[in-house]
Amino acid sequence: MKEAKKKFSLTFADLAMFVSNLVSSMTRDSAEFAGRGVDAADITALEALGNSFEVFPTDDFYIGAIQIEVDAKNALRASSQLMIQSISGYFEQKWGIKSGEYKQLRIRNIQKMSDNNFLVASRAVVSVANLYISDLTPIGLTQSEVDALETEAQLFEDKLNAVADKKKLRDDKARERVDLANNLYDIVTTYCKIGKLIWEYVNEAKYNDYIIYKAWRSSLSKPQKHMAELD
Repeated sequence: MKEAKKKFSLTFADLAMFVSNLVSSMTRDSAEFAGRGVDAADITALEALGNSFEVFPTDDFYIGAIQIEVDAKNALRASSQLMIQSISGYFEQKWGIKSGEYKQLRIRNIQKMSDNNFLVASRAVVSVANLYISDLTPIGLTQSEVDALETEAQLFEDKLNAVADKKKLRDDKARERVDLANNLYDIVTTYCKIGKLIWEYVNEAKYNDYIIYKAWRSSLSKPQKHMAELD
């Protein structure tokens, strides 16, 4: 999906603050705006949209949610690795680490494996352990120990999926936030244009309340055309 892009150079926080100030200015000038077809309900709707945008979770919120799942995933990997070490110990005791039976476990360099490869290795250990369970039971390996690793492997896979889901949610919410901001900015620019038309050559202070990018301020008593205005 194509990444959503901002239509404006303000930060999200600056946009939210500007909307709050704009609502105040429009409420003050509600009589003038009413004469331009913008009534109290429109101002209230802008305020509600601004409030909704202001409390929309930031990217840090979703990064934190991803980290929670990653930490849980890492904890499961660590516990699974301990189980694998315990089970492989029986293979080492029975046949040695150079044996074909031990090599069938496929756990060489398991600490450096990617998460996906680690999951495959965990399931391989379960399969091979079940294959030789009758040989290893006399020296201590139990079916419950093998089953516990199988359960842990499924939990690990579930957590991998949870991490992926959280990453997708982050991307979706980032686009949603930009879309909401762009919609809000479009409304803001429309109302600011009306506000400037109302107060141009009438009241410089009130005119300036409707300038989004105040890169240049007129020193004249009457507002002039602001060449540096970007909106």
